[in-house]
Amino acid sequence: MSTNKSKAGQHRIQLPAKEIIKDVGCTSTIVDSVALTDQIRVLDVSRLQEKIGCLSQTAVIAVGLGLAFLFDI
Repeated sequence: MSTNKSKAGQHRIQLPAKEIIKDVGCTSTIVDSVALTDQIRVLDVSRLQEKIGCLSQTAVIAVGLGLAFLFDI
């Protein structure tokens, strides 16, 4: 994900801050972001420092549609 909103496009999905559900222990500020669906890769969980939150159901569907567009399915 990126906070650079100019990166949004057909397969890069803009995620408003209201669609990101902040985790209870998160001290970071949630801002508008962009899901970079063209930069998918496997990430080891041990590399993550803290959980910020999760996406709303609407945001998950939007990211899924971006992936479907990208992979032409």
